[in-house]
Amino acid sequence: NVIAMTPTDYQAWVARSTKPAEAVTDIAKEGQEAFGTNGCAGCHAIEGNPTAVGKTGPDQSHFGSRTTLSAGILQNTPENLAAWIENPQTIKPGNIMQNLHVRPRDVEALVAYLHSLK
Repeated sequence: NVIAMTPTDYQAWVARSTKPAEAVTDIAKEGQEAFGTNGCAGCHAIEGNPTAVGKTGPDQSHFGSRTTLSAGILQNTPENLAAWIENPQTIKPGNIMQNLHVRPRDVEALVAYLHSLK
């Protein structure tokens, strides 16, 4: 995907993307905690989250700015992300992300957290 921007908008995007994104809502903060307690941080890194330093899975810094997920097979919507977290093997059989049996409230919080990272 290509996103066209004016030079001014592009410079603003560069400035934002060089800083760690922060969770600002209560549910996003819950999701930041759930990212560590559900094992996500063992495989995925997020700049600015000291517990999320994994190297096996894709870096999730600025995840909320992405238009797709799962290597481009899904649009990055809250519903699709929730389905992916709940059971990635049903969406993309054979991928390396395991079903971590995340509790529904944690799924909701993780979606809020990841989508807040812009």
